[in-house]
Amino acid sequence: MILQISAALLLCTLLLYLVVNARETRHRPASELLRQGSGFALVLRSDYLRMIALLIVVLNVVNTTGEYLFASLLKSQADSLAAVGTAFDAQAYIGAFSGSYQFWVNVTAFLIQAFVTSRLIKHRGLSGALLALPLIALGGYSIIGIGGGLALVRLVKTAENATDYSIMNTARQLLWLPTSREEKYKGKQTIDTFFTRGGDVLSAGIVYVGTNLIGLSVRGFAAANVVLVLVWLAVAIAILRRHRRFEARAASAA
Repeated sequence: MILQISAALLLCTLLLYLVVNARETRHRPASELLRQGSGFALVLRSDYLRMIALLIVVLNVVNTTGEYLFASLLKSQADSLAAVGTAFDAQAYIGAFSGSYQFWVNVTAFLIQAFVTSRLIKHRGLSGALLALPLIALGGYSIIGIGGGLALVRLVKTAENATDYSIMNTARQLLWLPTSREEKYKGKQTIDTFFTRGGDVLSAGIVYVGTNLIGLSVRGFAAANVVLVLVWLAVAIAILRRHRRFEARAASAA
């Protein structure tokens, strides 16, 4: 039933896209065609776009690896409870726990988006929005690396995902303001598709190597995420420096 409801919502979204596209096509003159060229070429040619692509890859690797940590601890918890009582339904427990977790992630994301994101950008600018998530992730995975159970990992992942869906999602869009039309329409689509999914694939490879070849524990994966978050912070700071140059150049031109 959940899958059927999801399919119905996706169908409604598709219909809305068709309605909006038809209306805008009627009311607006044809847009100037984009120049020939690949989105990959645009990304590889620009230092700024390459840094954004790297940021997205590292962000997704950290987040997806964190989801593996959460799922692994939840499965272990369910197996432990099932071993104690034969009447215990592990699948029902995992479903209820995951449902509650996702509910609070989305509620928290809504509250942050409604009451925090705009104020953070107003008072701290792009730097406040872009650095919020990696700083939260750095603190969270450092605590997990020291030693934390399922309850702690749930809190960390709730804060991480909620911040990602609200503050970080807004920051990602702000990064494209100083770019050209070609970069917005071609480079952004390349990064939002290929590099985003590439981060997920890379995370799957890290999990495979860590579990099957190295034998990393949950704390080991958390330590690996701490290292990746440090890389993430370094890339974010480099992007902010380049973004300030764009702003200074635009101000001088005005």
